[in-house]
Amino acid sequence: MVERPKKDIVLLVSICFFAVLVSIAVAISLILASGINDSVANLEKHSAAMRSGRIIEPSDSFSISSMTQQIGKLRPITYGIIAGSLGMLYGTLVALIWADRQRRAQVKQAAQSAALADELRAAEESKQERINELELLFEITGTFAEGGSFEQMSQRTVNRFTVLPGADWVTLRLPEENAKRLRPVASAGKGTETAPAALSLTFGETLAHVAFRRGQPLIINDYLADPHSSPAIVDLGIKSMALIPITADDNTLGLFSVSSHERGSFTPDRVRILTSVVDGIGPLFEIARLEDQRRQEQILLQETLRLASIGQLAAGVAHELNNPLTTVMGYSQMMLDSDGPESLKSNLRVVVSECQRAAKVIKNLQLFARRSGPEKTYVNVNSILQRTVDLKVHDYHRSQLTLSCNFDNNVQCTMIDEQQLVQVIVNILTNAQQSLEETNKNGHVSVLSIVSRGQIRISTKDNGTGIPKDDLGKIFEPFFTTKEVGTGTGLGLSICYGIVQQNGGNLWAESTEGAGATFHIELPILAAEKEEESVDDSVLASAAVKRILVADDEPEIRFLLRNSIEQEQYSVDLAKDGADAWQMLQENHYDCIILDLKMPEMDGQELYQLIEEFDADLATKVIFISGDTVNSKTYGFVSSTGNPVINKPFQMAELRTHIVQLIEQASDPAFSGKI
Repeated sequence: MVERPKKDIVLLVSICFFAVLVSIAVAISLILASGINDSVANLEKHSAAMRSGRIIEPSDSFSISSMTQQIGKLRPITYGIIAGSLGMLYGTLVALIWADRQRRAQVKQAAQSAALADELRAAEESKQERINELELLFEITGTFAEGGSFEQMSQRTVNRFTVLPGADWVTLRLPEENAKRLRPVASAGKGTETAPAALSLTFGETLAHVAFRRGQPLIINDYLADPHSSPAIVDLGIKSMALIPITADDNTLGLFSVSSHERGSFTPDRVRILTSVVDGIGPLFEIARLEDQRRQEQILLQETLRLASIGQLAAGVAHELNNPLTTVMGYSQMMLDSDGPESLKSNLRVVVSECQRAAKVIKNLQLFARRSGPEKTYVNVNSILQRTVDLKVHDYHRSQLTLSCNFDNNVQCTMIDEQQLVQVIVNILTNAQQSLEETNKNGHVSVLSIVSRGQIRISTKDNGTGIPKDDLGKIFEPFFTTKEVGTGTGLGLSICYGIVQQNGGNLWAESTEGAGATFHIELPILAAEKEEESVDDSVLASAAVKRILVADDEPEIRFLLRNSIEQEQYSVDLAKDGADAWQMLQENHYDCIILDLKMPEMDGQELYQLIEEFDADLATKVIFISGDTVNSKTYGFVSSTGNPVINKPFQMAELRTHIVQLIEQASDPAFSGKI
């Protein structure tokens, strides 16, 4: 823009200079031409005079001086021409300089205008980008205001992210409670239906782990060349990735993974937009997560309280049923042991069998009510799960279903009733199998174990049709079933719930209709307890004539026990309640006391405490019986005594065995330890 005027000036100056030279040359030519013409005229004049013989006058003679005089006459004209040429040259130079300055000013103004236009355009683009950011942030904020579960809000948020440039595949991950995995919560875009989006990422030196641990964005614009790239993600055609942590109050809450099919997709401007949006939703994200957690805990608490009230009702019903059932079963067994026609005994066997069937239902109700004490041992939970899976895997294969397991090696041993845990897992797996057989021939169930929030979590997940929303809150209720009449009692899950509760844990289900169901079991991690010494239960002795006191508020049971025990040559006294029994104990000596735990006036626990204060040795001869499996408080009391407890309805042979053992223990000094 500066070189062109210089060239123009040089060209114009050259033209002016050439014009001046031409003017001077023309002037000189005119002078010379004028002098030559005069000289020629004089020569011709002299020549004519000489031919005519006339004398040439001095004035007519030719001389150089005359030529000089002619030139002298033309000098002012020449000088005028030169002066005019120089003036023209000067004016031209001035005009060119002025024109150059004007051109420079125009060029500068044009440059300033172009720069201003660029600035305005950049400002407009920046303004538009900011508007887009605010609009996106506003839309995402709206997703949190729409309500729903945390997972639903997360999915809506991820869906909004896919409108950003380069966001071909977006995944939101949250850390597990034990901070060992990044669990996918939501995903959207191309490739979300593939396996990698559904897998939890175990923490290690992965790109996601590095970004989450640092709490700073990690941008990979050449994913293929990165040494930590995942082959599974590379196979999806991902060539660049932006990992943006979600933070609030200096805490890293989760991680947005934004992937692109283009190399170098995440420019500084795109990264700025991503980080701005994620930073903006961080506090909202944390509030939504905490609110969802509070809501879930509230629902769980309400469900626990509701099931607890149902459990109390079930326990009361079980107690009222067990007393008459004990009487019916006891008398039937006594009649079977006596002489009588075979036809009568055949009918009695049916009665006993039906009593045992009813007793099993009542026992299941008691398990739901969380009233029976588990027989806990220090076991490896993963080993129990593996054995349970091995039990069911053949049934699954026969039903054309698959069963897999993934157990965390960090799961510790704990104190738990092994048989009860097996019962719970088998029941859940059986329910899943039956559901998948009806709806999905290519069904799959997975069993997982992890350490979460300082507890052992066991999860079983299937890919069936899920549990209807209206049924999800009822599945742990007694007798609730979706199966056809005759194919289920509706007690399976309620029993599982009671078993888990009595082992100090929790059981709940999650399901989206049409997307399968997941059952979660949480168990506390307990240290091993010191085992108590026990005696050989096979030690029996013949009974001498001993005196036994039976204390029970049910007269039918009192008479039944007296009739049965007297057949073994024992002397039996009956007490209708605790106060009556206490009076008889002060007046008589007894070798064994059969004591019902639940009686009016004075219950079995109060009476035992009086006996222990009165005669500690006599307290060791008490056998507890109960129509209701004892609750946690009473179970703790019975366990602390070390005395045997028999649940109604019971086999008379079992009671007689305990009586013989206690009497033998008291009569043989070498027989030590409590049964």
